[in-house]
Amino acid sequence: MKYNALLVFSTLLAAIAVSCSKDEPSSETTSNDSDLAGVNVAVGETSGSFKKLFVLNEGKMGTNNASLDFFRFSDGKYVRNSFELMNPGQVLGLGDVGNDIAFFNDRLWLVINNSGLVEVIDPKNEKHVATVRVPSPRRIAFEGEYAYVTSYSGAYYGGPDRIGAVYKVSARTYETVDSVHVGYQPEGIVFKAGKLYVANSGGFKSDYSYDDRISVIDAGKFEVVDEITAVKNMQDIVAVDNNLWVSTFGDYWMTPSGVWEVDLSTGSTVPQGEGLAGVRYSRCLVQNDGTLYTLENVYGPDYSVIGNNLYAIDTRTGNVKVSALDSSIQVAYGLAVNPDNGDLYIGDAADYLNPGNVHCLDKSMNVKWSAVAGVDPGHLLLW
Repeated sequence: MKYNALLVFSTLLAAIAVSCSKDEPSSETTSNDSDLAGVNVAVGETSGSFKKLFVLNEGKMGTNNASLDFFRFSDGKYVRNSFELMNPGQVLGLGDVGNDIAFFNDRLWLVINNSGLVEVIDPKNEKHVATVRVPSPRRIAFEGEYAYVTSYSGAYYGGPDRIGAVYKVSARTYETVDSVHVGYQPEGIVFKAGKLYVANSGGFKSDYSYDDRISVIDAGKFEVVDEITAVKNMQDIVAVDNNLWVSTFGDYWMTPSGVWEVDLSTGSTVPQGEGLAGVRYSRCLVQNDGTLYTLENVYGPDYSVIGNNLYAIDTRTGNVKVSALDSSIQVAYGLAVNPDNGDLYIGDAADYLNPGNVHCLDKSMNVKWSAVAGVDPGHLLLW
């Protein structure tokens, strides 16, 4: 089905306005974000290849308090609420629930789930460039002149079963040009060798059966050409060499959380987590030079946190290194890895309600600096 029918949901979502609640409101404007003082959190930090670390704070659903922070390498300062400070005319701020962040075509793309939009900004100064309406957007990937956004298509927990979609957006005009239906509640998406691979979760299915399929889209034709049966309730998906790697929350019963490798030459799915090394996936699957990093903060039957660790999976050997996170990190929620020096940047959600923290750890797992962030700092990007 093409995108015209699906855009009805975005129109409805766009009409829902909720009050704006932010940490550092400002009525003043500035043309250059170097005028934003921020808080000095690091001394002698070298920038290497990067100018900023962006932090997309999810915020609490229904409170419209998603926000964008950044750490500036040039002076070691952490700036909160940069989008609102640089765009005071955006009366609703960034929106409700930040879900993904990516860089493409000289722009930052911010996926704002509950507001039903993708916000496009200039990374040099966080200025608004465009808003793309997409119903219940989740994750984003790019290829050629297009952005591809996974969408729940208006599905919600407790509602009727409804398959999701992928929206095709022009990276030049910021207009939605097409859409295609995939599985139930699609999450991660990755491009490889002319195809888009979409990890379906089925997290809202009424019978709790979840979805275990990877939808394969021919990017040129923009139609689903195949499905790969993998594992239930998939979240992230990345391509490494000739294979795919997916993470899953499991079904909270028989299928455990973990990381799995999908062999594209045979279609077989091999457990690289629970079955191989006991990886308990919770958040993020970040690739850095053949190594996949994932965070653990798995909950037990009484909802207490069982573990708070970092897993590094060598995709070439299958070896897994487990490192305990510093005790100051309460709930590891977001992750980025600096390829220049191996530094780790971890978003800490703490109690999920109040401002969290961002911690920089060196490759020996020592904390180099910490900063107060927004609510639920879940998506980090080096620029």
